[in-house]
Amino acid sequence: MKKLISMMLCAAMLLTLATGCASNDTPTASQGTDAAAAPAANGETVVISTDSGAFDQFTRPTIKAEGALKIACIHPKPEVESQKRSILQCELESKMRGWTFQDIVYDSDSEWADLFKNVVNQGVDAIILGSTESMEAKLDLIAEARNKGIGVYSNDNQVVPGVIMNSTMPNGSAAMSLIYKIGNDYNWTAKIGFATAATIQVHQERILPIQAICNVYSNLEVLDTLDAGAGGADPFTYCGDQSKTWYQKYGKEITGVIGSCDSLAMPMAETAAQYADSLNSDFFCAGIDGGSDAWSYIRNGSYFKYSYAQPFEMFTHKVFECIDQIQVKGLNPGDDGCLLEKVGEVLYSEGMVITPENCPAPGANINSIFDYYTDDADAWYNWEGSYIISE
Repeated sequence: MKKLISMMLCAAMLLTLATGCASNDTPTASQGTDAAAAPAANGETVVISTDSGAFDQFTRPTIKAEGALKIACIHPKPEVESQKRSILQCELESKMRGWTFQDIVYDSDSEWADLFKNVVNQGVDAIILGSTESMEAKLDLIAEARNKGIGVYSNDNQVVPGVIMNSTMPNGSAAMSLIYKIGNDYNWTAKIGFATAATIQVHQERILPIQAICNVYSNLEVLDTLDAGAGGADPFTYCGDQSKTWYQKYGKEITGVIGSCDSLAMPMAETAAQYADSLNSDFFCAGIDGGSDAWSYIRNGSYFKYSYAQPFEMFTHKVFECIDQIQVKGLNPGDDGCLLEKVGEVLYSEGMVITPENCPAPGANINSIFDYYTDDADAWYNWEGSYIISE
């Protein structure tokens, strides 16, 4: 009997040891799983997984203390007003959050790779990519930055592997709003010339749907198309010069021109003024972006009559909110309180078509024309230093 009891006790001890060993097969944060501590919304500390694969296939972006982030924005020379508005908002967002901000500008896409490498080597925590050509050709450098723990984000740009998110408008929908307004005003009868930037995705998202609509309506016609990229470092002068050829060739046959951004259309409007006697009295130019320059043309009765206004301040604010949530608060996409449901998501904000009838007045905060605006003095869109519409 004693021997039986002893055997039973031994068996129980072996079972206990086996169970303990099995439970230790699951690693904890202290046993080698990469993890980082971050403050939760309730003030307590939570453990955030930083394993490759816990965020996406790249290293999770580094988490920094409040006010300690170093941010860089890489973008073309800001001759387009939307880019100027974006940089102003980047500077304002960084100032209000206590972050260090670098504005990195290039004249040609051939400079991009070296500038990107330099920024990565300077030890920034996050990089924002403004309107960028041929994103697919930049995958390796983006992956290299991500695997160093640097967050890479797009602002009115394109999402490719390694880019955490993009903030923009639904460009195709914006284009539809523009052509439906123009179509109604011209009784769906028009022959239109187009200017685009073929190597930049968002420009094609705008022009191609408009041209598709022209192919559907029997009295709308795509008369001609030019690629501003052929103008090299000065696509704006190129558009103005090429439109001269159109006005000489087509005369009153051309009803109007549409640019994939205002800055391509405005030089064409200036050139049209030189050929007023050769064009129809209701000739129009139209574009997409919005801001003081475009609205001055509209307000002063030029041939530039339509502009789809992008809420670029909201685009930029959403990018900074995502950076804050991911790299300060330690949230992952899909977590409660994170704007992103998944890595690679595009956050959309709607704009509006501006015409002579609703053109914003000088002196107003640009945010006030969009539907998200309220008179809340503490809201981000009422920060001192926000973009003010000028003459």
